[in-house]
Amino acid sequence: EMAEQIGVENMFIFGLDAHQVQEKRNSYDPGGLYDGHRPLRTVVDMIASGQLCPARPDVFEPLVDSLLHRGDPFMVLADYDAYMEAQQRVDTAFRDQDTWTRTSILNCARIGKFSADRSVDEYAKKIWHVESIPNHHSS
Repeated sequence: EMAEQIGVENMFIFGLDAHQVQEKRNSYDPGGLYDGHRPLRTVVDMIASGQLCPARPDVFEPLVDSLLHRGDPFMVLADYDAYMEAQQRVDTAFRDQDTWTRTSILNCARIGKFSADRSVDEYAKKIWHVESIPNHHSS
């Protein structure tokens, strides 16, 4: 939906699509990915080490536990390489100030459809099938 509004050329899309997620769901092995992918393992180990939040070194334990011991339900580890490639594209684009500025302005101008008010209203009507309650106290 966002790509339709702002243009795929103005986005940095990465990771598995819905079809790929379904294909991988039954055979997905996040532990195998972690064990067999040194850069990914380094990142996860750094997150688990506590160095990102010395005041609360265990703050990321639930995240690491979800990734490594609870099946990584959102397939975050599977998207690691695609994320790194997308980040490289972001870095390259950011160095071209004219293109970056143009893209930023277009994104801001075209993103209005996704305002929280409109989104919540649409979900209320189309997904949840509820009506809003009139506000009789508005100024």
